Amino acid sequence: MILSMTGFGKAVKVINNKKITAEVKSLNSKQLDLSVRVPQGYRALELDLRNMVAHKLNRGKVDLYVFCEPIEGAASVSINLSVLKQYKAQLQDMATELGISEPEDWYATLLRLPDALKSDVNVSEVSDEEMEAVKEVVAEALDGLVAFRVTLNILQRKNRSHSRFAQQRRTLRALACGENQGAHLRVASETRRRDCGQQPL
Repeated sequence: MILSMTGFGKAVKVINNKKITAEVKSLNSKQLDLSVRVPQGYRALELDLRNMVAHKLNRGKVDLYVFCEPIEGAASVSINLSVLKQYKAQLQDMATELGISEPEDWYATLLRLPDALKSDVNVSEVSDEEMEAVKEVVAEALDGLVAFRVTLNILQRKNRSHSRFAQQRRTLRALACGENQGAHLRVASETRRRDCGQQPL
């Protein structure tokens, strides 16, 4: 069964006072075009995560985002202004260099980037247990995306079947109307011939 390549999956896991979130989305593409964004502390996992995505998804333009933030109440959180300033300057330089427009919503753009927030919980310190948790949460997000694709594919097939059925009904109705019209014309013609004293055909 050919599946739609459009999909979305998300999963969350809490470990060591950290909330790990994985989001994966895909759009139509003939080949696998993968983009991965992970916090600095998870850079060592990037190749493993890419392999996981490639094993699960054959095609599509895929974006994988992994976020790590302290759970509410576990630590004080503040915006990492120095990092965000660097991000903004680089994005502005990129927009100028490539001749593209700057983001309309700087807040949403910057705060989604790795290390945009800092807290008392050191998110850069990563244990082996946490590394495994990252893999698990990405696997769950991928499963969610695949389930989304399957559901979307089923709905598309139902819609196509409904459209074909509706077209067949319209065709049959048109044929029936055409036959009825032909029958009425034959009856009217024979009636006229009889009224004129001619032999019916």
